[in-house]
Amino acid sequence: MKKVISIAAVCLLMAFLLTSCGGKTALTSDGFIIKATANDLKVQDNTSQYSEYEHIKTVVTAYVAKDSDIQWKCDFIVAADEENAKGMYESNKEIFQQDNAVGAIENSTSGGNYNTYEREANGKYMYLGRVGHTLLYMSIEEAYEEDAKAFIKAINY
Repeated sequence: MKKVISIAAVCLLMAFLLTSCGGKTALTSDGFIIKATANDLKVQDNTSQYSEYEHIKTVVTAYVAKDSDIQWKCDFIVAADEENAKGMYESNKEIFQQDNAVGAIENSTSGGNYNTYEREANGKYMYLGRVGHTLLYMSIEEAYEEDAKAFIKAINY
């Protein structure tokens, strides 16, 4: 009897650790807008530009502009489901890697419900962050990398 209780306790502990570690909370499009504006980014709903794609529910672009010039921007995409978000993550990652740049710097992480990928190459900083059924997409000039990383950290993507 003690052995059965011990095994059950270990299984419960493992289940708790697996579900509580490594996960992130996906933002909603409204949550993204709130965080972007709190970080002094302008936002624009671009969902209508992607209306032909059934697997995309919402696209919000956040950007930093000086005068009328956009310095850098990112797209927050809400996919129909997690499988579609994973597919978009993988296909965009492949696109980022196509330049075959010598000396490119890459970094990626994965957890329970998320993946991140970043790449520096040819004067560009590229970032993908998937949490659940959402995706953060960024391809910007390297000069704005630190500002972009600060925003990524602020929204926990």
